[in-house]
Amino acid sequence: MQCLHSKLAVFGAAILLGLFSNLLLPCSVPVTALGGIEAPTSPRLLVSEHFNLTLSIAVDLNAIPQGTEITVSGMVAYSNGTGVISDVSIEVRNPYGSTVGLRLAPTDTTGTFRDTFIIPSDSGAGVYSIDVTACRGTVCIARSTSFILSPSDFSVNVAPENATLQQGETATFNITLLPVSRFNSTVTLTLSNAPNGTSYSFSQSSLLPRGSTELSIVTSDNTPVGTFTALIVAMGGGKNHSETITLTIRPASNEWAVLLAIVLVIGVVLGLTFWRRKRASVEFRLEEDKDSLAVVRALARLEELKATGKVSNEEYEKLRKEYDHRLEKLRKQKPS
Repeated sequence: MQCLHSKLAVFGAAILLGLFSNLLLPCSVPVTALGGIEAPTSPRLLVSEHFNLTLSIAVDLNAIPQGTEITVSGMVAYSNGTGVISDVSIEVRNPYGSTVGLRLAPTDTTGTFRDTFIIPSDSGAGVYSIDVTACRGTVCIARSTSFILSPSDFSVNVAPENATLQQGETATFNITLLPVSRFNSTVTLTLSNAPNGTSYSFSQSSLLPRGSTELSIVTSDNTPVGTFTALIVAMGGGKNHSETITLTIRPASNEWAVLLAIVLVIGVVLGLTFWRRKRASVEFRLEEDKDSLAVVRALARLEELKATGKVSNEEYEKLRKEYDHRLEKLRKQKPS
């Protein structure tokens, strides 16, 4: 009987010790969450705006060379506006539901929080969702929002789209690059399919949209005559665009050749007049001799055609001899 009493006493002491331990120790073992922050030992209650706790969220998008920078900020506060120090988790998911960003962003003493995420430029476009959860002790509040990420790109505008010029002249085109959906990469410009015998240059061959540059195309005497289509190519940020321009090349102007022909004709006329007047036996006045004047005019026209390349050398020599012969014949017909 005494042994039984001893066993009952030990069993009762064990029960009392277990109850006492449950009162002093936590009900579960702490676990470590993301960022090394210990998860609460007691389950947290997810609420909307209970316990006078509120959560506000703001999202700002900014283009950067790597893609799009997403800034998530907000405030955890009581209903009277007083900020609350709390633990905040931010999760960003892409249009396919996959997590592309997960951060712990504890608030400061005023209850505000802020963190940034970078969405790479090659990420898919669509609706991205943001889930924010703030916890104060065992009380949590959650908010969700979203933003639309459009494909980033740029556009190319060229003015004018065509130009007409003579051999040896220069054509100028203004090129404007405009960003689309926060595009923020350097764009490089080149020209292809330009006519032979031409050279070109950009005032800026690499620039960021929004920006403008000037393309100059210089022709030469060797540039073929005709109409040509060239291609302005713009590449940057994994995107490329092209715009066509039309060049119409005409023969070089023969103004100097025409002027030289006129000077030669005047010299011929004056020379003939002087020569005729030097002849003592013949009084020859061009203004009174219609036949001779007609021949001189024909001779002047012949010189002009030769200067502009509209008559062959063979035909020129033939006609020149014929006109000289006619002038000599008219001179001999004059009475002495």
